[in-house]
Amino acid sequence: YTWGLLGKENAIRDFSIGEEINSLGIKTNRMEYVLELDKEIFVESTNEIIKPVLLQYNVETPYRISDYAFIPKDLFKKEIKKWEQINSIGFKKSHLIAANVLIKNLRILHDNNIMHNAIHVQNYTWALELLDFESSRSNKLPYKNIEYEKHVSMLMPAEVIQTYEVINYISWCLNEEVVFQEIDEIFSEYKFDLNQFKLL
Repeated sequence: YTWGLLGKENAIRDFSIGEEINSLGIKTNRMEYVLELDKEIFVESTNEIIKPVLLQYNVETPYRISDYAFIPKDLFKKEIKKWEQINSIGFKKSHLIAANVLIKNLRILHDNNIMHNAIHVQNYTWALELLDFESSRSNKLPYKNIEYEKHVSMLMPAEVIQTYEVINYISWCLNEEVVFQEIDEIFSEYKFDLNQFKLL
């Protein structure tokens, strides 16, 4: 019964890159500790005995974007209302407030040569916290596998599309009409060229 088990190396990677991302000004979980439990378990798939590891962190809200269907509506409205505190540009639509945060986050990540490698609705909370860094990489913690590192420059641009998908999902949850030009303009403000993704 080890489905979803977080290994020690990945837990430490998640903790370390999470701390690095937080130091850059991106809103994320507050890391607390990595704790190796004094209990041996047998992993049948790899035929090895390991000790399970707990990664402990704190979040502003436990609800991820993907949890939309399970959030009590009054609590959901309170979370969205908080976004007004970060609406420095004065957007009228809530999904554009979120878009500005998510796209700015991506700009900061890429400017620091960090690839999250799992940007989707499961890894953002409704407090717009970016989570889960066990598959991420940075200059301080590059992939040990040389082949993986070779593909980073090709994978990073895909995070633009992944971010766009999260924004679209947020707009759907909020029942707000999407004007794609508005979102494209925010990407452009943060120096992302969406023309590179146009089909020939």
